[in-house]
Amino acid sequence: MLQAGRAMNMTRYRWAAAFCLGQLVIYGCASDQKHPPSADDVANGDALPAPPPVPAKPASTDSAATASAPAVEAAAAAPTEPSTAGSNAASPDKESLTEAQVAQFADLANSSEVEQGKIAQGKARAPAVKKFADMMVRHHTDALQEQDKLFKKLKLVPAASASASALKADAEKTTSKLKETSTPDFDRVYIAAQVDAHQKVLDAVDSKLIPAARDAELAAGLRKMRATVEAHLSQAKTLQAQWAK
Repeated sequence: MLQAGRAMNMTRYRWAAAFCLGQLVIYGCASDQKHPPSADDVANGDALPAPPPVPAKPASTDSAATASAPAVEAAAAAPTEPSTAGSNAASPDKESLTEAQVAQFADLANSSEVEQGKIAQGKARAPAVKKFADMMVRHHTDALQEQDKLFKKLKLVPAASASASALKADAEKTTSKLKETSTPDFDRVYIAAQVDAHQKVLDAVDSKLIPAARDAELAAGLRKMRATVEAHLSQAKTLQAQWAK
């Protein structure tokens, strides 16, 4: 009888423990549910999470890890200065970059975002747009400092390219437009410009910058840049969607 009683007690204990564990699992799953930001969240500046951490993907010293053989050969053979003679002028869409040209493109991409963000800090009205502008200035200033250290370490002297020239022309046009845009329309114009600019930079990073990086540290830096640009683009699209409603 004593042994039977102990067996029953052990059975009850196991059932109780299983029930408690089930409750913890259910509660934990329920607490992890996330909801899309509401219009109020965006208006109040609460729908702009920090960029996600850069994936822990080690950079390979093998050129095949960052670019195909033809892309590497094309990058190595590309001239430091783009040709500007008539029909032989380099096309930004089909241009292959050297690592020195990658350096200049990255520098222009970050510096233009800082400049435009500072304009938005003074002219934006919506709290969410102000918060986005603050983030642009902070993140891209940090990126400029980090890449400056890397370029000096790799002894890369930024070089001109057709892609960088096109980026600079677009940035200057956008900057002028932002300076001239009246306050009531500024938020919409600024965010639309950010969606366009970040999409173009993201495309360039994927198609030109990363394939041109033969150095492992440069490739790792460009992957970090890509993660940040992609996060900024997603956040800008979230804000832009508010004007479509």
